[in-house]
Amino acid sequence: MSRWRPRGGAAALLLGLLAALGFQGVVAAHAELASSTPVPNSTLRQAPTMLVLAFTEAVDAASPSVELLDETGQPIAGVGPATPAGGDRQLTATLPILAPGVYEVSYRVTSAVDGHVTAGVFAFRFDPTGTLPPPTTAVTSSSPSADLPTIAARWSLLVLLLVLFGTALFWLVAARPASVEVAPDGTLGNDPGAPDPLPPPWRAMAVIGLAALAALLAFLSLSAAATGAAAAASRGGLPLDPVAPFGWTSFAIAMRIALVGVSAACVITIVRAVLALRATANNEAIVKAESLSLASLLACLVAGVSGLSFAGHAAANGGPVFAAVDALHLLSVAAWLGTLGGLALLAWRTRRLVSRREMLGAALARHSRVALVAAPAVALTGLANSPIVLGSARELVASDYGNLVVAKALLFSVAVAIGSVNFFLVRRGSVRRLAPLLAGEAAMGLLAIVAAATMLSIQPGVGRVPMLTQSTNQAAHVYLTAGSSRIHAAIDIPAPGDQLYEVAVADASGTPRTDVAHVVLEFRPPMRSGLAARRVVLTKTVDPAVWAVQGTFTPVLGEWTIGVIVERTGHPDEAIRFPLMIQTPIPPQLVPAPDTGIGVPAPLALLWFLPDGPAGWGLLAIPLAAAALLYVLEARRRRRGGPRPAHPPGSPARISRVARLALVGIALVLALGLGSRAMVDAANGPTASLDNPIAATPDSIARGRLIYLANCSSCHGTDGDGSGPQAPGMLPAPGAIGSVVGRLSDGALYELVTTGVVGTQMPAFATSLSENDRWDLVNQLHSRWPPGSTP
Repeated sequence: MSRWRPRGGAAALLLGLLAALGFQGVVAAHAELASSTPVPNSTLRQAPTMLVLAFTEAVDAASPSVELLDETGQPIAGVGPATPAGGDRQLTATLPILAPGVYEVSYRVTSAVDGHVTAGVFAFRFDPTGTLPPPTTAVTSSSPSADLPTIAARWSLLVLLLVLFGTALFWLVAARPASVEVAPDGTLGNDPGAPDPLPPPWRAMAVIGLAALAALLAFLSLSAAATGAAAAASRGGLPLDPVAPFGWTSFAIAMRIALVGVSAACVITIVRAVLALRATANNEAIVKAESLSLASLLACLVAGVSGLSFAGHAAANGGPVFAAVDALHLLSVAAWLGTLGGLALLAWRTRRLVSRREMLGAALARHSRVALVAAPAVALTGLANSPIVLGSARELVASDYGNLVVAKALLFSVAVAIGSVNFFLVRRGSVRRLAPLLAGEAAMGLLAIVAAATMLSIQPGVGRVPMLTQSTNQAAHVYLTAGSSRIHAAIDIPAPGDQLYEVAVADASGTPRTDVAHVVLEFRPPMRSGLAARRVVLTKTVDPAVWAVQGTFTPVLGEWTIGVIVERTGHPDEAIRFPLMIQTPIPPQLVPAPDTGIGVPAPLALLWFLPDGPAGWGLLAIPLAAAALLYVLEARRRRRGGPRPAHPPGSPARISRVARLALVGIALVLALGLGSRAMVDAANGPTASLDNPIAATPDSIARGRLIYLANCSSCHGTDGDGSGPQAPGMLPAPGAIGSVVGRLSDGALYELVTTGVVGTQMPAFATSLSENDRWDLVNQLHSRWPPGSTP
């Protein structure tokens, strides 16, 4: 009888921990629009003659669709077909002669890397005068192939392939040798005179293989339907080829490899299952061929999993080398998951054997040798692929994809914790208590695979491209008193170009006047502009109390003087003047992709009151040290008391156990809270080193103070102590900003103000504050909390 070696469980625990840290899963690419000519939401003074669309991934040149729509949404005739140009990531289409107006570009492309469809819309304006504002149509992008059935099919395929590979590997290297080592003569084998190996569960593996093939065919069918691709014959497909709608793109080739591998795996498992049913007690040939059959099955599954990896994002951005790294990563994870499926089947197959516990222990000990190889492979391949699939640290918090990475790591951590308990239970002979924990471990692992498979069908973090944001000046509102009338003037927008002026006239009580005959605006340009003053008569709108006019009345920058003249029937004219600063709108800027993450969950955000840095993490030592002390005291008590007695409720041993669990739970909650804060800090770390072009003069600091009061004080308070009127109820709370500001350089603080703090409710100010305004704000903040200071 074999004695279970402790190193097996340690290796399995190490594998699980590294899997929790490094597991990335297969990641699908998306052909997102990276740039275009014309630029989205731009205004052109010359009519474009060609569309140029550049994507983040190679696109299938046989199935793109590009349309130009007018302001009513109708297609423009004469747009040429989209054709590749300058590589497989760029498409061009010729345009007819365009009249001035706003146009929308609607495109639909299929990724040549993973078969995903991307559909998007953006707008541009052709304005020969250059005075009209750019369009405000939102730039949209979606993936029609990311629907629930497609996600479910891909998730099922991934889970089934990993479980089948892991089960076959576990049976080859652990279960069969363990049955020879542990079982007495004639207990397990086909020959009553020898301890033959335990036959593999071919029927169960055949069912899994057939389910995986069905999931693969369903995924290909659903993906092909989303592309709207041409018939297989027109794409040069093979007869009865489900991949034919994708032609011979890299995705199609990878899927054909996966299809051949999965199909061959099904044939092997079905043939072996049939032979096992027909086997006799002395059929030694079948027993001897089982190892070769398991090895062949593993080789076919390697091909199937590799096909998924070569159709993933790692291959698109890193080439064949990173695709191979991704495949090795998946297979390493499958080796760990195989412990669950294989051990469950082994426990079922040996449920009536006396030597069941010893066999389970021996199988896990042998599987630890696989773990010693798989553990570093999971860690190293995960680290190698992380920059390729995730992108910047910001995406970990800012994107759904990054959130899934975090969720997946947490789920695998829970599964590993349960696995470590399983190890100790088997070691101590508590096999009957193993089943529910094994089911829990499997459930956590499968949920983690759900997260990984969902990442296959959503936009990956590295594929999210910065947005070119068109900012405009805000509407100006002026409240005046002219004679006995109260006047409200609204100007949208106070910038050169087309503007809308609206004037409302009311009496002293605020009741709209009904005796207004005319409202006139007088425009007096800045001095030395060379322009003459001008008067414009407003028109009554649908609302009888509001008068309006639209046009280009302030063509130059500077301080204009606007006069409002109200002509009332039977009353003298009432007039008032006010200054209006005409400024250039904030130019378009590249800002990070929108924050689509879920943010920090409220229960974790409540823990952000804890100190950050080493002081916060040092708090973890208190509950952990207390739990360790209780364990040592309980161990000494047991040694003094001889054999381990039963522990009824209320006994010191039971109280000690509950207290230890409570302390570990407290430490876990603290770790989650501190970890979420550390993750948000890392995600918001500076990515560039910028020099401050604005000197910190008293004027700059004074301007920055006004900007702070107008934009920041509502949350952070007038003194930066976090006591703003909007702060109560915000999670995470804004908090005092002194410690943060004092740690940042001018450039890092400017970047934080520009892009916002992802994971919190602080927005990006790139579109509402000019560049100089943001530097003035930086100067004001650092005048209060200089870099390197401690508040």
